[in-house]
Amino acid sequence: MFRLRLHFSLVILFPFLFSSAVAQKDANAVPPQRDGEVRLPLVGLADVAAERSVDPRVVLPDGMTVLPHPATGSVHRAFGPPLRIPGYDRITDDNVRDAAAAFLRTYRTAIGVDPEQLQLQRVTKVRGRWYVTWRQQYDGMDVLLSEVELRLFANGNVAMYGAAVYPDISVPDGARIGPSEAWSAAVEGLDVVPALRKPVVRRTAVLPIGHGSDLHYRPVYEMPVQERDGRTWMSYVDAGSGDLLWRRETSFGIGTELHARGSVTLVHPHEPALT
Repeated sequence: MFRLRLHFSLVILFPFLFSSAVAQKDANAVPPQRDGEVRLPLVGLADVAAERSVDPRVVLPDGMTVLPHPATGSVHRAFGPPLRIPGYDRITDDNVRDAAAAFLRTYRTAIGVDPEQLQLQRVTKVRGRWYVTWRQQYDGMDVLLSEVELRLFANGNVAMYGAAVYPDISVPDGARIGPSEAWSAAVEGLDVVPALRKPVVRRTAVLPIGHGSDLHYRPVYEMPVQERDGRTWMSYVDAGSGDLLWRRETSFGIGTELHARGSVTLVHPHEPALT
């Protein structure tokens, strides 16, 4: 028997995602990579990361140390003296959701957006503490690359939280492309089986692009794609222009078969490695 570690992908991926190149349909276009990936744009992110400060509209609790998000100035991570949630001296599996919601209301000025804009995604318990995660929404659409997460201890303390949010979203109105046009962009450069049925647009989301004062927002269609060899992708197609803005792989190690047996220990990326 050997021990496997199951890592949860709860960390905010913005710095990685924003440090890539975008494919556009103009003269300065960067074509998709040969492996099918299309990356988000680099807009001088490395140059501004060291100088980024927290958005002045965010009012932080006393004594908190903050790591600003390099793209937005939101709170990438805040940690320091434990924060208390009024009315919750003990946290249990039964009250953790209510306690987390109370945290959002109590410290709403430290989050950066109205709690009503946040939708609960998951509650994960690791080694006697809870990680509660939300995603921002705008006009009923998910805001991609957004995440609010807090760490709750059984004694009611909140030792750390993060709030990568976008308070100034504005999505342009206008005509939307049809499913067939969106599908053509989604599969561009991939080896897919021709669709026998009319493609269906799963949902529309908001995709932030750029950073700081250059940040803008596009409505995108999220479209899953599968190639002939079994590799799968998620394509994000601009719902207005039809441009393929981003494509990421959602399958790994295709063609490699592995059988493993043993105990599984949950390991959160913010916790020290277990030995």
